[in-house]
Amino acid sequence: MDRVSLCIPRFDAIMGGGLPKHSLAILAGGPGVGKTIMALQLLFLSARKGVRSLYFSTLMDPKGRLLGFYKDMTFFSEEMVDNGVFFVDFSKKIREGNLLPLLSEMTKHIQDYRAELLIVDSFKAVSDIALGRPELWTFANELRSQLVEAGCTGILVGDYGLPGDISNPEFAVADAILSLEVQRAWNSVIRLFRVYKLRGSGFSDGYQAYEITNEGIKPIVADATARADSQETEASRHPR
Repeated sequence: MDRVSLCIPRFDAIMGGGLPKHSLAILAGGPGVGKTIMALQLLFLSARKGVRSLYFSTLMDPKGRLLGFYKDMTFFSEEMVDNGVFFVDFSKKIREGNLLPLLSEMTKHIQDYRAELLIVDSFKAVSDIALGRPELWTFANELRSQLVEAGCTGILVGDYGLPGDISNPEFAVADAILSLEVQRAWNSVIRLFRVYKLRGSGFSDGYQAYEITNEGIKPIVADATARADSQETEASRHPR
């Protein structure tokens, strides 16, 4: 099975090498866990390898406020904006509240940009305007079909709480379900990555601790493996 790297070696290892190519995944988690950081980190590092990367924003102008928040991250490159990493604002379409033209417009952009990797952030905004579960299931399933036809891998980012929200229609359609979670104990906060579903592939159970740094999402590992992961990540930023 061909894989798409998450550009975070420890996370890839949990998944047997990354996401299945041309699959549809959900990246779930509450506010502040680092979902958008992880999504942008993946887009920019993938684009450095020549992957045409597309970001659909449903909440705000992606080239204005959004990129301003993350310009100091080491993975960010202003030169790659509209030159390998492309941003499209769908917030107006979301406010119109009609899923059919939204799907048509998204499909057109996937084809026009010849996207190989797609992020929709936040897909929760899409699910909130659906008239019901059948319409949302149809939207997610049709989007998945369009991704397969276009040869594109997609990730839907959303403020979901797992396992509680896993019965939502989009989770049934998704080929992979990834989660960023926070556990609080006394005065400390522990951030954890977990895989809930990976269709057609085995994966490691349990959690992988991570932290958010100016490099983006960074797994917390033992010293012996930390150096190896750091070297592999650095190599992905500067491919030969």
